[in-house]
Amino acid sequence: FTKVLDQTNAPFYQWFDDGLINVSHNCLDRHIKQGLGKKTAIVFEADDRRLGRKVALKVLRPELTDESFRQRFEREGKISSSIQDDNICLVYQVGVHNSVSYMAMEFLKGEDLDEKLKRDGWLPIPVVFKIAKQMALGLAVAHEKKLIHRDIKPANVWLESGGPGGDFKRVKLLDFGLAKSTEVEST
Repeated sequence: FTKVLDQTNAPFYQWFDDGLINVSHNCLDRHIKQGLGKKTAIVFEADDRRLGRKVALKVLRPELTDESFRQRFEREGKISSSIQDDNICLVYQVGVHNSVSYMAMEFLKGEDLDEKLKRDGWLPIPVVFKIAKQMALGLAVAHEKKLIHRDIKPANVWLESGGPGGDFKRVKLLDFGLAKSTEVEST
């Protein structure tokens, strides 16, 4: 597919251009994932003009104008951007453009664990241990920040490609949309 349409039927790349993140027709040829969470967001490959790098651009579906969706999406971006670790996907920018909420994140190559399990079935025990160890390292960093992920599942575990022999090189935890702080809020 080459175009995503908003409510006005204008191609996505015509209405999303905040001056820093560029989503062009060519980038839309590289649609990454649709239907994240409860089909609330779409993720695209995009260019960060300011820093000259590829980013994953997670966009809240334009038809989801309910304020609760926007607040949750913004909260996810703020939480994710507060955690910097090799095993957690980095969030660079969170914003709203033309009434559409977006999040610019680290562009990752590879696949999620859910896709791998559907394709390959059972994984060898050493691979399972490698995945579990790196997930635990990422979760430990989140816990140090007093955050509980609350949505660990294969679709939220990214296996970054580029390891030796075609193996994945690193696990990255995704989607902190349901994360909760363990700190008691003062009133």
